[in-house]
Formats: sequence, C-alpha cells, structure tokens
Amino acid sequence: MAIRKERNKHLTDDQRLALEAALRERKSFSQIKRETGIPRSTIKREVTNRRVESTKTFYGRRFNPCVHRDACRDVGLCGKAECLRSCASCGIRCREGSCPRFEEERCPRLAAAPYVCNGCPDEVRCRLRKFYYLHRPAQQDYRSRLSGCRQGVNLTAGELRAINEVLVPALSRGQSPHHAMASAPASFGICERTLYNYVNGGVLSARRHNLPMAVRYKKRRGHPAGHKVDRHCAEGRSWEDYLAFLSANPGVQVPQVDTVEGGRGDKCVLMTVMFPATGFMAARLLPGKCAQYVADAFGWLWEALGPDAFRRLFPAVLKDNGTEFSNPLAVETSPDDGSQRTKVFYTRPYTATDKAHVERNHEYIRRVVLKGESFDSLTQEQVDLMMSHVNSYVRASLSKGNSPCRTPYERFVFEHGEEAARRLGIVPVPLREVTLRPELLEAK
Repeated sequence: MAIRKERNKHLTDDQRLALEAALRERKSFSQIKRETGIPRSTIKREVTNRRVESTKTFYGRRFNPCVHRDACRDVGLCGKAECLRSCASCGIRCREGSCPRFEEERCPRLAAAPYVCNGCPDEVRCRLRKFYYLHRPAQQDYRSRLSGCRQGVNLTAGELRAINEVLVPALSRGQSPHHAMASAPASFGICERTLYNYVNGGVLSARRHNLPMAVRYKKRRGHPAGHKVDRHCAEGRSWEDYLAFLSANPGVQVPQVDTVEGGRGDKCVLMTVMFPATGFMAARLLPGKCAQYVADAFGWLWEALGPDAFRRLFPAVLKDNGTEFSNPLAVETSPDDGSQRTKVFYTRPYTATDKAHVERNHEYIRRVVLKGESFDSLTQEQVDLMMSHVNSYVRASLSKGNSPCRTPYERFVFEHGEEAARRLGIVPVPLREVTLRPELLEAK
C-alpha cells in the first residue's frame, strides 16, 4: 500500500523508512513520489539535509580518497625511518594537512540525484567518501531539531516587561499566577503553563520562592540536578568533530574525563582523568558537581604539571554531556593570558562506549569505595592513595609479549616520566602490597 503524505504535515518514521528502502532499490525521485506521494522537492531536501557521511571501504583496503593514490610513490610521511611502505598503500597519512600533495577525489554521482550511495552498484569497490540516507539517524535528527526549535523564550523584551509589570505586584500581594492572569488577561500572551516555566527558569523577575504555594511542595524526583552554563557548548566540539581531530592528528592520545558520584544526596564527587593508551587514571575530589569545580580542577592540573607538560598530556579532552562539563572555555583557555591550552570534545548522548576506557576503569574505584557509599568524608590524600594502588594493579593487556610494563603506572612512567605521575599525586606501590578493598582507606 502506498504511503501518502498529508498536506502541511511532517514526514513520519514510516515514510523515512520507505524512502530509504526505495533509494536502496535505485528508484528515481519521480518513482518515489508516485509510490509515496511525497513531493520531489521534499525528497531532495530530506535526502541532502539528513544524509550521513561514511568512510567505510571494502575488505583489505583503507579509506584513501586522494586522486594521486594509484600513482603516488611517496614514503616516510609517518616519520618512521624503518618503514618502507608506500604511504598511499598505508593511507594513514594520506590526509589533508599531513601530505602536501593530498587532493581529495569526490564521486561525481553525488552531485546529482539521488545524492547518496544507497543502492550504488560500485559501492563495494569504492574507496572514496560516501554518503547514505538512513531513516533512523534522519528521524533522530528530525526529533532533535523539532524539540530544539521550541526551546527558549519566544517573547520580546517589551512583552516580558509587560508581564513583569503585572505579575510581580500581584505575587507581592499573595496572588497566584492564575489569579494574576485572570485579573489582566490582555497583559499575558502566553498560557499558564508557559508562565510557570518562565518563572521556574528565571526568565522573569519573579522567582519560584515568590509563588504562594510552591515552597510547600517537595522537589519532584527526576528534576535535573544542575543547569548548563553554556547550552551550545557542544557546537564545534561534537563527536564528529572529535573524529575529525583524530583524523587530522594521527597518533595523538586524548584523555577521557568523567565523574563518579557517591551516595544519594552527597555533595562531593570524583573527577577521573583516564589516559587510554597507558591505562593510567588520576582523580580529583570535587566539593560538588558543577562546572566551576571542574574548571578549578583543570586549573590545579595546569599549575601542578606546568604549561608544557599539561599541553603534552592534554592535547584534547573527551567528556560526556553532563552539566558539570558545560563550561568548556574555562577548561580550554589559560587563566594567565587567555591562550588555548587544550581542546574539549563531547561524546554522543547516552553512549557510554564512546569513552569506554574510563567507564571500565571505574570498577577498580568501586572495589575500594563501594557503590552508594559517601565521598563526603574522603580527603584528596586518601583519593591519591587509592589511585596509586589502582595504577599499580597488574593488567593482562599490558603484560602481553615482551613488554616490560605490567601496570598502568609503569606504562605511564615509561612514556611520560616519573615526575609527571608524582605531580598527579600517584606513586608506585609494591605488587605484594596492592590492596583494592575498603580496608585500604579504613587503615589510612
């Protein structure tokens, strides 16, 4: 049965699924229009605006879109004297900024309908950059744009001033917002629910404690614990930007940052910094879960390590989308002269696998401080002791082959030096004395 699009209605998930299936069957836009009833202009805008980029290629071949890849004989772009492979066959350094002769080849078929690689007969042999239309990411993008465009305040400064002139005196006399709106309906161009949202959000001069009944109610469960300092902090720092940064800087090691909470209602949290290549993790005890305390922690790292060591260890930082990480500028810039000291990137929402190393390493912390136990009684000295034992714990992944390093501490010191570990508060612990039990902190 054909899926018809009603006039002045948005595309549904079923229509996007039908569109993806039709593109994979190599149907033209005119055929899709006849079968689904979606106008050709809508199909074009939907496909071009919501197609996703991909660098996948066929088995045994690396992604290499350079036009000179077949005739290129350059070697040594990786800087390894012992490497005799052609850089074009490796493909790692065939990127813009790494090779001066790099020039990306674009598929000419993407310049015309259907503008995507769905159903392309040469897809399995193509080594160029690809674009696909997938209904699930397209629907997710649609939903996020739909909710995002409805956020914020849809009033002018004059309209807010007119509401304040009526609402503030009414609340001071003990009236409710409902009563204030009923007494002067012409002054309010919004509904009552929106008015309450503006009051709770701090948009108007009136605050929640000015409401006559609000202070009697308990805080609802599930209400966000904090607020974002910069609601647009992820712009230019998204997961896609992070992948582009890694592509432009091959071999760079980016630390992963996260927070660990204690018991319910506790104030103190642990900010953990994980170096995935070495398995090494440091931790700072924060007096609360807010962006200012995270900025202060990075300020301490800047002072403790020094500018040169900090920039070497933190070329970039990968965080999640928590409110405590919503002030990236305070982390990226130096408090001394305002120069950039690192770059902040964010994982995809609700995707813990984007920084799986730090999430996995939290299990060692939970062996010492059990889940649900409070961090309020901990000191930074105890946290450093715990992390010293965690980093002196032998890891099977570091003991393979002829590797001289068995613990994250040994691997970190091998790459960055003992002084850097000491400044992070981590010292070696003899293997026989390593303790990952609650008794470690009790004895301390």
